[in-house]
Amino acid sequence: MSRFTALLIGLLCLPVALNAEEYPAPSDPFVTDIADLLSQQAEIRIKSKLVALRDDTGIEATVVTIPTRADYKPPAPSLEAFATGLFNTWGIGNPDRNDGILLLVIPEDKETRLELGAGYNQGYDVLAQDIVSRWLVPAFRDGDYSDGIEAGMDAVVDRIARRHSARLEPEALPDRPGKMWDNLGAWIFGAVFALVAGFAIFGRKISDLAVGLKRCTNCGSRTLSRTRTTLVHAGPGVPGTTRIVTSCITCGNRDEREERIGAGRRGASSGRDGGFGGGRSSGGGASGRW
Repeated sequence: MSRFTALLIGLLCLPVALNAEEYPAPSDPFVTDIADLLSQQAEIRIKSKLVALRDDTGIEATVVTIPTRADYKPPAPSLEAFATGLFNTWGIGNPDRNDGILLLVIPEDKETRLELGAGYNQGYDVLAQDIVSRWLVPAFRDGDYSDGIEAGMDAVVDRIARRHSARLEPEALPDRPGKMWDNLGAWIFGAVFALVAGFAIFGRKISDLAVGLKRCTNCGSRTLSRTRTTLVHAGPGVPGTTRIVTSCITCGNRDEREERIGAGRRGASSGRDGGFGGGRSSGGGASGRW
């Protein structure tokens, strides 16, 4: 192939690459079967069950299939990052409860992800992994995507969604070899999370104390002090506001400003346009590969 021919092909493909989206768009609040994995009858049954779930509990659950993550840009660093980004861009679930559920199936990449909203505790992550390992991956490995998705979503609705809605604890799974290491991993995760949160909290306190080392811009004295007052408390998916006041004890010079605290949900408007409530995920759930 000549350089001219290669360049021409590259230029022809360029508009396609430029028009690639970061995530697929929802075609339906319950099933977006872009990879065409579901039979018509299975899709009807799944939609019916998810409509009933939303009507009975308010929980939004959706099934998404795509051929490959390579169709979207920029390439996500991992399946988990892609699923969380998709979940939050669509805004699946109630924004106050964050109880949405996403089942993502990607046949060409041979991977699947059951993503849970931020309102589910880690016990439901364990249940999600059990469903992925017992119902989804074995069926997908055999090429039986339609039945696997339907059976998996039946388990998700009954064992996760409805149980969570009833405010029941996740069902306990039988002990298995290696459970001790699972618990150790959970403790390590909790310790790292606490450490990061501690740095975030105490970092602000140290910053406020360090203000006293600076000179007042009005009188030049090193007698500055800073206080923070929360005006609006941050909630799940909702940012808060704090008032920061820096004042000089010597001359009374005062600076006042407001600052957002917490993270607002990503892509809420996109989620509402797709028929979702604006919920978010913090990365909980389970993955499977075959």
